Amino acid sequence: PPLKLAGIRVLPIGRYTTQVGLGKNEGLRDGTDQAKDVVFSFGEDYLKSKGGEYYIFLDVESDTPLSTDYYLGWSTAVRRSSSKIKLLPCVYLNAGDSTTSKALNLAIRNGAKCNGLWIANYGNRFREPSSPKLKFDSADASPATSIPGVPVLLWQYGGEIDGDFDLNVSNPQIRDQDILSRLIVPPAG
Repeated sequence: PPLKLAGIRVLPIGRYTTQVGLGKNEGLRDGTDQAKDVVFSFGEDYLKSKGGEYYIFLDVESDTPLSTDYYLGWSTAVRRSSSKIKLLPCVYLNAGDSTTSKALNLAIRNGAKCNGLWIANYGNRFREPSSPKLKFDSADASPATSIPGVPVLLWQYGGEIDGDFDLNVSNPQIRDQDILSRLIVPPAG
C-alpha cells in the first residue's frame, strides 16, 4: 500500500545470479519460479486489470555470465507463465560483459525473446556520494556486443552510492510512459 500511495511502480527482477551460466533446464525452472512469484505476489486478475504486460528482468552479473541455454529456458518459462497476462523477458547486464551479450544474441537467434536491456556502466561513479544525475549516454549504455532489435530501456550509471543506492536513467528515445506502463502498480491493500 505505501508504494501505491506514493505512485511507485515495481520492476520485477529475477535474481538467481549464480545460476545464469547453467543449462536450459535450470533456466526453465528459475524462470517458472520467478514468473509464478510475480503472478502470485500481485494476482493474475489484478495484473490483467492494470494493463496485462509487464517487464521482468533477469539479473546477470559479470562474475557469472549468461549461457545461451539458460536464457532460452528462462525466456520460454517467463513467456509461458500465464494465459491472462504477458511477462516480457528482459536482461540486466554489465556493459563490458561480452560473454553475456554474445550468449543473448545466440539465444535470440535460436528463438528466445528479449524485450529490453538494462545496462550497468558506472564509469568512475561507484560509491561516490556526489554522483550527479547524468543524461542518457548511448555509448555508455550499450552492451559490449550489439544485440540487434533489443532496445536499451535503462542505464545504471552509478552504483552503491552511499552504500545503498544505484542511479539509473531511462532512454529518452523511448517514451517514459512506454516503460512505466510495463512496470507494476502495486495494489492498495
